[in-house]
Amino acid sequence: MRIDQKQLRELGRLWVKYTREEAKKDALKSTFIPRSKDFYDSFSYAVEAGDVVVLYSTWPWVDLITEGTKTKFKMAWLTKQRGVDIVPLRQRDGTIAFRRAPLTVGKAWIHPKIAKHNFINRAYERVLKACVEGILEDVMENAGRR
Repeated sequence: MRIDQKQLRELGRLWVKYTREEAKKDALKSTFIPRSKDFYDSFSYAVEAGDVVVLYSTWPWVDLITEGTKTKFKMAWLTKQRGVDIVPLRQRDGTIAFRRAPLTVGKAWIHPKIAKHNFINRAYERVLKACVEGILEDVMENAGRR
């Protein structure tokens, strides 16, 4: 069975749509995933090499969101040495606490780890399921014509 360009474009549109939906679900559970329209609109697709659908994002740190970090790391950008004086931190109860940033990079706060988010993989699984359902519908429709 051969997939034509129209079907590949539909697959790409579905992948982008489902990625946005799955990212919104993850954003409700994590403060690390942006909740902005700009983030959701950063996803797009292209059909390359004739029959390969590739998902893209223009978001600057999408790799950090989707791959996470394996270990703790210093937050060197949150220091007075780098020009940051006060840091607003959202508390679990929704209030905002303000903390003074450490003086130097050597004394920077340690981030425990950034979790890997798999919303793109879940979106891909949904696309595969939709494709299989579409193929089965076509098969059943064609079987009824015989």
